Amino acid sequence: MAEVEFVVQGATSVYPLEAKAERNLQAKSLKSYRDRFSPSKCLRTSLAERMIGEKTDDIPLYAVSTIAADYLS
Repeated sequence: MAEVEFVVQGATSVYPLEAKAERNLQAKSLKSYRDRFSPSKCLRTSLAERMIGEKTDDIPLYAVSTIAADYLS
């Protein structure tokens, strides 16, 4: 089953958003969602630093406010 905390809709894409309150970036449910629905990009928030990846972008919790400008416009 693919269970993520949020699904956000941009102008042309839908992004699954996994929220982590730690530095551990293992997100089995996000991987399951990606495998099942093949979104163009997955988003994960955590205490880790920003990392832009091929399939998943990691966004630090302090930068959550940038999601709208970076992904949804």
